[in-house]
Amino acid sequence: QRVWERVFERVRIADRPVRSALVLGLGGGGVVKLIQGSHPQAHITAVDNDPVMIWIAREHFGVKRDERTSIVEQDAFRFVDREPGSFDLVVVDLFEDHKVPGRLFAVKFLKDLHGHVQPHGLLLINTMLDRSRASALAAHASRAGLSVNWCRPFPENRVLIGSIAASPINAPDPRSDG
Repeated sequence: QRVWERVFERVRIADRPVRSALVLGLGGGGVVKLIQGSHPQAHITAVDNDPVMIWIAREHFGVKRDERTSIVEQDAFRFVDREPGSFDLVVVDLFEDHKVPGRLFAVKFLKDLHGHVQPHGLLLINTMLDRSRASALAAHASRAGLSVNWCRPFPENRVLIGSIAASPINAPDPRSDG
């Protein structure tokens, strides 16, 4: 959750109009709780393919389904491919054994993500990539039509900040250590 606290501060999420959010990778539910805290009226759809993680988020961290929070047990890649809807904020926090899934680099997936982001919205993708892989992801995201910036909340994390229009966020290039 500390990663997302730093990223949300960096992109000034509290100052942005977030009426709807899509969270791919529920984990313990920290991202959902952060969004609920900064935007209590936002409608949140959280997607995770692991019923154990959904149970942990619900039972141990108090993440509940309600009129504004939907929790979907489904593969995130399938969800993005098949489900309609666009969101003010899309957060991607997908890992397989502490690694970024290779499917995250697919231009088709990134284009599908692009389609889920409102014109004024943000796409945030948490990664643990080295410089060359981060640059490759940025290139694929650009080909998918996204304007790309970066945030380094911790040395091991590079969070891609994608937007449809040119982003006003001044973030360092993934090749830098900043």
